[in-house]
Amino acid sequence: MGAFSGDTGIGTAAAFVVAFLISRLFLKVHGHVALLQFLSSKTKGKAGYLCLALMGLSLLISSLVPNIVAVLALLPLVQRIVDTVEDDEERKGRLTTVLGLGVVYGASMGGVACLVGSPTNLVMLAGMKMGMFGYVDEGQQLLLTFDRWLLFGIPMAVLFLAGAWGLLAILERRTFQMRADLAKMSGFVGGRDFRVGIAVCMALLLPLMVYSVVPTFLVFEGEVLAGLGVWDLVGLGFAVCAGALLACNRLPGSGRRLLALSDLYRGI
Repeated sequence: MGAFSGDTGIGTAAAFVVAFLISRLFLKVHGHVALLQFLSSKTKGKAGYLCLALMGLSLLISSLVPNIVAVLALLPLVQRIVDTVEDDEERKGRLTTVLGLGVVYGASMGGVACLVGSPTNLVMLAGMKMGMFGYVDEGQQLLLTFDRWLLFGIPMAVLFLAGAWGLLAILERRTFQMRADLAKMSGFVGGRDFRVGIAVCMALLLPLMVYSVVPTFLVFEGEVLAGLGVWDLVGLGFAVCAGALLACNRLPGSGRRLLALSDLYRGI
């Protein structure tokens, strides 16, 4: 299933699993809240820039997890922003709709940006491998790899994001001029749990990126070098070790597990 995942597809599945685990830990320690707070501080409360910040954050999260997870994580933050606006209820309702659309648009684009951004990408790769789309792998390895996907996906996603934001800016010109009083938002204070959680996310994300990119260099003129099947098994081992790390260790502040079973589906 491509140089990224070898003949078995285990590598692709392992990358999806690890990316999902990283994203769930990121959301559990409220990394998205901290990031939105940072982005919001740069907007001076202007609705148009807040919408752009939400779209970018939604795209970032949904590039690692299914779109619905990103949307459900960010929609409560939309309401927190709108609650700080001093205006009539009709206009505040309009602002809620616009910011909500920004979250949804960004999440849709995140699935394009990264190979692990949507489960449908895995279905597509499996279909290509089995010849469902008119392609049959006859000894030649598919050259659709993690990094090559990024070279296409990131520019495309950014282009779509800019276009969607520009369209909203034209259609909702008055709404984009509204301002939120961000001083009224309860500030997020990252404690020990937050710092440890983010550190673990980075510790898992970096080897995931390395694992995903390296197979590209194991391909020469479409021929797969010996050992790529073993690389799939390395991915499986990495996923198992990542799951064990998250399940067996605890956050230092609350004493909760880094990831409990309920954390995998809570909010979905």
